[in-house]
Formats: sequence, C-alpha cells, structure tokens
Amino acid sequence: MLNNSKSYVRGPTYQASPDKNNAVLYARQSVNKTQSEMSYSIESQLDAMRMYAEGRNLNIIEEYSEVHSAVSLDRPIFNKVRERIKSDDVDYLIVDRLDRLTRGEIDDITTLLDEFQKYHVTLVTVRMNLNTETAEGRFSLMSMALLNNYQIGLIKDNQDGVRRSQLSQHKAISSQVTLGYYYDNDTGRYLIDSEDAKVVTAIFKLHVDKGVGGSKIRTEINDTFGTNYPLHIITTVLKNASKYAGHYHNDKYGDFENVYPKIISEDTYKKSKSIRAERTFPRTHEFWLLRRKIICPYCGRRLATHQVSHSKYYYCVNNGDHKDQGTINVKAEPISKLVLSSVMFALNSKNVQELLIEKIQSEQAEDGQIDQHKRQGKTRRVNTLMKKFEDGNISASEFQTKLKKVEEDTEAMTKTKPSLKDKVEMFNQDATLRRIIVNKMIDRVEVINKNSDKYLTGIYLHNSENNLIKAKIKID
Repeated sequence: MLNNSKSYVRGPTYQASPDKNNAVLYARQSVNKTQSEMSYSIESQLDAMRMYAEGRNLNIIEEYSEVHSAVSLDRPIFNKVRERIKSDDVDYLIVDRLDRLTRGEIDDITTLLDEFQKYHVTLVTVRMNLNTETAEGRFSLMSMALLNNYQIGLIKDNQDGVRRSQLSQHKAISSQVTLGYYYDNDTGRYLIDSEDAKVVTAIFKLHVDKGVGGSKIRTEINDTFGTNYPLHIITTVLKNASKYAGHYHNDKYGDFENVYPKIISEDTYKKSKSIRAERTFPRTHEFWLLRRKIICPYCGRRLATHQVSHSKYYYCVNNGDHKDQGTINVKAEPISKLVLSSVMFALNSKNVQELLIEKIQSEQAEDGQIDQHKRQGKTRRVNTLMKKFEDGNISASEFQTKLKKVEEDTEAMTKTKPSLKDKVEMFNQDATLRRIIVNKMIDRVEVINKNSDKYLTGIYLHNSENNLIKAKIKID
C-alpha cells in the first residue's frame, strides 16, 4: 500500500534481464485532484501497467510514482526516471496514459521522443495502446500532440475573448486589487473601499499639492492614519495613478475605462504623472570604465558604482565603517576622463604599447579557444548526422541538405580573423573598443581625499608596478 508521501520509488522488483525486455513503470497523480483523478489512483495505474508487462513477458526492474502537476517535465521523480533510462538496462518506459508524462505540449513530446530514441527506450501507454517502437506509433504520438496544441490554442483564444468581454463591461479579471479597492464576488467588479480610498486620496494630495516624495509621504500617512504602510505600498499607489483615475491598461487585452472606479480626478492624475516623469531617470546599462578599479584610500576595498538621477559615482560600501577617518565618493565622469586620457598618453611609451599588444594577443588566444570549441561542435554535428543516415532515420536528400548546412557553418567559423596589426588599428580608431581595452589593461586606480578635494594619485596596469602619472591630479 502507498503511504502519505508525495512520491516514491519501488524496486528493483527483479534483476535486469539481458533479453532487452526490461521495463520501468511511472505513475502520476495531480496535486489538485478532480473527481476523475480521485478514482484514477496511483495504485490503479500501477496495477494496469503490471498486468500489461506480465501479459507481454516484460521484466519490471523499477516502479516510480509521484503526486505532482504535469505543467512541466521538471518533476522530482520523473527526473529520476529520465536519468534511469540513460542506463543500458532499460528497454521500455510504461505509463498508463500519455497525460501521466505530459499535458501533451508539442515541445515536451519532442523532447521526450528524442531522449527515448537516443537511449533506445520504447515508450508504451497502456490505455491508449501506443508505443514508440514503430514509425506508426511515433507518428500517432506526434499527431496527438499537434491536435492537443491546437485545442489548447482554441481554449486560450476563448479565454481571451471572455476576459476582453468582462473588461468592456467594467468587470474584473482577477480578484487581486490595489489599495483603495476590494473585489465584490456578487458583481465580479472592483468597488471602492471608503476607508482605504481616504488614504489613497491623501497620498496623491501630498504628492501633487506639496511635491512630497515616497519616503516623506509614507511617514505622514502613517502618522495621520495610525497605519504602518511600508514604502513599496506608497510607491505602488503612485505608479498606479491611471487606475485611480479610471483608466485601465493591460498589455494583452488593451485599454479600458472604469474597470476601476475613479478615486482621483483626471487633473490630479496628470499632475502626478508629470511629477513622476520629471523625477524618474531611466537607468541604463552604460559602460563603467573604472568598475572595481578604484581603490578606497581608507580600507583598500575596490569602489562600487552608484547612480543618482543623472549623476554616476564610485563609492566605498564601507564608508560607514571608516567615516571617522573619511568617506570616499568620486564622480564617475571626471575621473574616467582623467584616467582614459592618461592611459592614451602613456600609449606613446614603448612599454605600454607592448602591454597593449600583449593584452590583444591574450584576447586572440581566448578567441582561438572558443573557435576550436565551436569547430569541435560542428564535427559532432556531422557525426550525428551520418549516424542518423546510417540508421535510416533521415532520407538521402535530407542528409545531403543538412550536411551542406553544416559545411557552410563550418566554413563561416574558420574564416580568417583580424590580424594583430588590424586589431591595434581598430583600437586606435574605435572609441568604444578603446574604452573596453583600457578597462581590461588597468589593474587599479588610486585616489586620496585632501582638504575636501579629491586627487588621482596612481594608475597601474596589469603586470606592471609603474605608475602612469608622475604627480597627483585634482579631480574636478
């Protein structure tokens, strides 16, 4: 009998047989059991599979079961099944029905069929009388998956139509709400919570009339209403100003009016939106020339990066620990310009040029290793293709077409790469490349604080203890 655990592995029942008739059983039951699932127990599935195996003289070497959703193939016990079929002693994987393995998504079916074919394992479904041992069985399985995908698409289209209809009738499509509303089960609509609406109104009044930001709004709201709202609740309210003005946008379904009843006026909404636009600076993933290059003069830690509005800084995360000695915050733009110009000037030196060439040569060596790995991958593709052709899994015309594609890819991969001379020339002409290479050449940058001013005192390259600057330079 089964215990109350969510999954189990039983076996091996017998020793593996050398006669290529060894079978593994897999049973699954959903977490949220419907009435049909309740009557379709794991034990009944296993009984049906055992009878099938016995009737065909198959040798059961292991039994697996679990209580888990089939939304994904990534399931604890099923992962063990997939690992087990990679061994040489498994010839059949038996399930009661296909939906015990997967809901029938075409990608999942394709993945499993590829695995079964690779490890010479035949999939058998007892109630559906399907197996992948024959071409007809594989075709039937794929046809069922395609039909299932089509049906799922129809269901999703119908669901989308229903939700659009609900929104056009000012009805909710989810019971989750933002502050100021509640979901009414009887009408299926969002309604205003009068007490919370007072809080929402006060938040926008502080934001629009007084120009107060999130943290100060939070403090005033909690003091006024005796609440303990965290900051993210306040910012969420401000971000959802359009909802509070009666405008609802859904990326999938479009724009609708009065899905959420109005709590604030259109004028308040527009003013709040304008204030947020002025104060919000879009963060970009720009290149930081001196990321983890500048050394803190107090603790020796490499400075981190920080962006405030339009300004970018390098700062020490330990500033609080050595604030008695001093803190270090350096504007990114002026120090980056100083360092870049200093390195470019130093490139007139033969020693620094040699370091640059050495760095580019190192880059080329890394590129060569990557290319070799990719070429080996192409060789494996050719060998796999030949094996499929020899086994009769692809036709002669398919083999010819695919082989030509592999050869074209290989030829493209082995084209001549830029020479060292070309790369140095590219370095001199391309500002972006120059910044990247300089970043890789630099080992560390040293700075100091003196009388409230900051000075650049050292620039050191990898494999060199020579300071590129001869005297300290004030950072504007």
